[in-house]
Amino acid sequence: MRVRYFIEYALEQDSSDGHHYYRPIGVWARGEGPWELCILYLPEEEMRWFDTQLYVCAFMERGDAHFPDDLLEGWITRVSAYTGDCSTIYQTEAANSDSVAHRILAMLTSGAALHDPPLPTA
Repeated sequence: MRVRYFIEYALEQDSSDGHHYYRPIGVWARGEGPWELCILYLPEEEMRWFDTQLYVCAFMERGDAHFPDDLLEGWITRVSAYTGDCSTIYQTEAANSDSVAHRILAMLTSGAALHDPPLPTA
């Protein structure tokens, strides 16, 4: 299955020199099924996860039959440059969106360097 995904970043400030940088904090992965979506954040970013649920649940509460095709793009446009950013939307082949999201979260948790793209392309 084709899975599209992106990495979300939080804007941070280095206390020693005041330099701003983006720290990867989570991943969104969207598969081809009508409700195929996995959103995972690092444990310390729990509040960001709650924000995403408001966005995602709105589609279900409206009675939509599936997520819109531009779901990922829609979230990316909502992320304020004052609080964070999102990567390019990548594409890979995987069994489902959960497997992609968990692989990316494992990379973030381990502190491994992220390549561009983080996973092999489809």
